[in-house]
Amino acid sequence: MSTYDDASLIYYPSGYKAGKAYSLKPTDGSGDLTFTRASTATRVNESGLIESVATGIPRIDYTGGGCGKLLLEPQRTNSQIYSQDFTNATYIKDAGITVTSTNNTSPSGALDATKISVTNSGRIYSNLASNTWCTSVFLKAGTFAYFELAGKKIDLNLGTMVGGTIEDYGNGWYRVTGIATTTRPFQIIAYPNSSYTSHTTSGDYFIWGVQSELSATYPTSYIPTLGTAVTRVADSASKSGISSLINSEEGVLYVEMAALADDGTTKVICLNSGSFNNRIQINSTAISNQIQGYAQSNGTIYFNAVTILSDITSLNKIAVKWKVNDFALWINGVEVATDASGQTPIGLSVLDFNIVNAAPFFGNVQSVMVFPSALSDTDLAALTTL
Repeated sequence: MSTYDDASLIYYPSGYKAGKAYSLKPTDGSGDLTFTRASTATRVNESGLIESVATGIPRIDYTGGGCGKLLLEPQRTNSQIYSQDFTNATYIKDAGITVTSTNNTSPSGALDATKISVTNSGRIYSNLASNTWCTSVFLKAGTFAYFELAGKKIDLNLGTMVGGTIEDYGNGWYRVTGIATTTRPFQIIAYPNSSYTSHTTSGDYFIWGVQSELSATYPTSYIPTLGTAVTRVADSASKSGISSLINSEEGVLYVEMAALADDGTTKVICLNSGSFNNRIQINSTAISNQIQGYAQSNGTIYFNAVTILSDITSLNKIAVKWKVNDFALWINGVEVATDASGQTPIGLSVLDFNIVNAAPFFGNVQSVMVFPSALSDTDLAALTTL
């Protein structure tokens, strides 16, 4: 099977411009995704550096390396008003803290990271209203490599964090994240050793890009601020008017995707008729790591299959096949559900990373394909095998 030859629509993150993400097929542009985001945003580029992109520009993100993926995120606000300027009075420093310079290479590749020198006590913090905050910050070890953020212990020598999350951004930089209900969502305490005890030892470390997101269960991409809180608006992608590329009577919807978080929310990628009544759908559910394959025709559900993945935040290859009395859900090379009874949707004409504005997909998308015929089991196994 040649997937390129058999598919009627192929989206793979590649070319883009403001308001549009180009599909590889059709080549005439009729399958290009319509993209919106009414604000600037950041991404990790091919060189592994964080960079800003303009309003309405799709983000092909390379976090963690490998191939670029279309990044779709919810609206979030960074409430730390000076995300990079730790000399500002917003940040309260213990007597043993000195901000010595801001000319060190940061995860953006610019000379804008701050060096913190420490004697006696190594605490720096800021105050916000009491609430539940998801706070992240980029740290790089100097002579000090042990820290606490929101009460969670961090070991940069091992690249570990107890009770929070840690991501390696290269060149010694780590993004660490802690969630706490507090008036001090950003409070870094530095230690000279793994005992995490008070000390009189002098040392230093590097810091950049602090971010506090209100009532969030996971961190999103970095939102720079300079004197005021900044909101990044949600990403949205879809393509309507493509009935010529979708065979409502039979076909396959294939996605390779990773959710941003296993957070119990419904996140949808689907083909539909512009309403809930007719759709082919792949989505997460409220159950941890659960994926659902779904087919509805004229308001009646004919296929509804669920399965548990090992990790919904890792890339998974998922396909739903539809044909009269022949439905199947395939995941990572395995047929996990079938149904030999049912009608197919009517009037499919939309590819949407949402369903009628009710359940937006937030995650990383490696590819989407639409096939105008119901593929064989052999082809579906080949298509979905990791």
